[in-house]
Amino acid sequence: MSFAGSLADGSRATQSAPLSKNREWPFYVSLYAGKGSLLSWLTFNNLSDSDLAGGLSWIKQANSAARYFPGGFDYLAGAAGSAYHAPTNATNHIVQADTAAVDFSGGNLPADFSNMINLGLNSKVTNLSSNKLSLSFGLSTGLYRGAVIDPATGKSSTYSGAVFQKLNNGYGFLLGTNLSSSVDVAP
Repeated sequence: MSFAGSLADGSRATQSAPLSKNREWPFYVSLYAGKGSLLSWLTFNNLSDSDLAGGLSWIKQANSAARYFPGGFDYLAGAAGSAYHAPTNATNHIVQADTAAVDFSGGNLPADFSNMINLGLNSKVTNLSSNKLSLSFGLSTGLYRGAVIDPATGKSSTYSGAVFQKLNNGYGFLLGTNLSSSVDVAP
């Protein structure tokens, strides 16, 4: 198995390892020049809400020079994943909806906010809200990225994420001054 991705502090992570006969993946990534890690036993399954699951440990040691989370953390969470299947034609959307909310919350945002979007042919996004937002989906990968104007500050920020098709949502992040915010696409 191979993994390549971005973490919610902007770090890149890659890992390759064999898959056991029980469909278990020994997932380990050394981070931050050996001063942090991602660690899990991930199990592949075919459940109604996920295709991949396991407990995940994400550790980052304190580093006063780090831009994001300089105090470090030891984060335990349930990891989940969903197989991605690209839309088969221009009228099938990447998430099953004609309209959706893009919700921005937490991190350095002064207040949570949402933008409404419309999904057109080939999942092309039209912003339906008064504050500026751009969003594009990579139909071959299930990844999304864009930029938004925070209505409280007028500041523009970029964000990115991935579609989780079994839950019909997208989950991502926006990097702030020293924290990350959640960016969810929800029909």
